[in-house]
Amino acid sequence: MMMDDENIAPSEELLLMMADLFSALSHPIRLKILFSLARGETSCVCELVEKLHLPQALISQHLSILRAQGLVKSKRIGNRISYSLSNDKISNLLKLAEEIISQRLKEISSLIGGE
Repeated sequence: MMMDDENIAPSEELLLMMADLFSALSHPIRLKILFSLARGETSCVCELVEKLHLPQALISQHLSILRAQGLVKSKRIGNRISYSLSNDKISNLLKLAEEIISQRLKEISSLIGGE
């Protein structure tokens, strides 16, 4: 399903899957969860509750969406469920998004007379 040639547009199926993926990334709480997991700061819901100061039910709901899109995976360890990024490329995607936003902010700043 990968694009072999840059001149060939992705299939409709791939575009829909990409839209679903980006939709899952479109909520600030889900991004906070992903960044926390990427940095190794948290791994279970209880740690995410403490770090993000959000109700357990809300975090669980967002984790469910991230799991459904294959962005995070879970593993039972004793009576806890540990979460992690399902793929190292997700961390790269988050870094790339940060770089794109940072560059955009610099461009906007230069347009309004900043540095």
